[in-house]
Amino acid sequence: MDTLGTLGIIPSYILAQIVNFLILFAALTALLWKPAMKRLAARRALLEQMQQQAQETTAAHARAEEEHAQLLAAARDEARQVIATASQEAQKIREEIVERANEEARRLLEQSRTDAQREKERILSRTRDEITALAIAATNRLIGESLDEQRQRQLVAAFFSGIQEERVPILEMVQPGEAADVEITSAVPLTEAEQATLRADLTRRLGHEPTVTFKVNPALLGGVVLRLGNQVVDGSMAGQLEQLRRAVSGGVVCA
Repeated sequence: MDTLGTLGIIPSYILAQIVNFLILFAALTALLWKPAMKRLAARRALLEQMQQQAQETTAAHARAEEEHAQLLAAARDEARQVIATASQEAQKIREEIVERANEEARRLLEQSRTDAQREKERILSRTRDEITALAIAATNRLIGESLDEQRQRQLVAAFFSGIQEERVPILEMVQPGEAADVEITSAVPLTEAEQATLRADLTRRLGHEPTVTFKVNPALLGGVVLRLGNQVVDGSMAGQLEQLRRAVSGGVVCA
């Protein structure tokens, strides 16, 4: 102790300083360090929470971007499907329009052909009347006297229709059978009465009533040509002239 006193060190004073330091340290620890540590812990927890929230936000953003990409891809697929469907419907509409246009064109063409055929038959009917008048006049001039006009008209009608006394002589060449469709071609349009006579005589000859179609071909000159399936009966004036020409040609060759 004397030595410490010699050195100017007072033990009680040093002890008091140590006690004061410990008290100050305890006070600082209680008043400053613990609150500071608590604040640091709270700050750390806040930072961790913020970091976690940031991670969650990043993950949510990533999910949102992924969902957005999926929705965008789905929207693009749907748009492509809509465009494809619209294109198919547009193509179908175009095809329907073209088909309707073609059908209308075919109808108009068929109508034009029908009208032309009717006009042709009308002109041929008028020609038939004119030919009848000319034939009567020529007959009167040849024989030098007037014949019964009704009889002459009957002869001209028989020339064009092949009907003689309510009969059709060329039907005798028709083989009875099961022909369901018959096509009759004449040089000029036949009257309804002449058509009825031909139908009735065909029915008697075939044993059943066939479906008869009448056509006109001025090149036949007169008479009619019957087609029953593969069977053709030519009673036209053009056919008779062709047979005569062949006969004459054959006779010349033989001579």
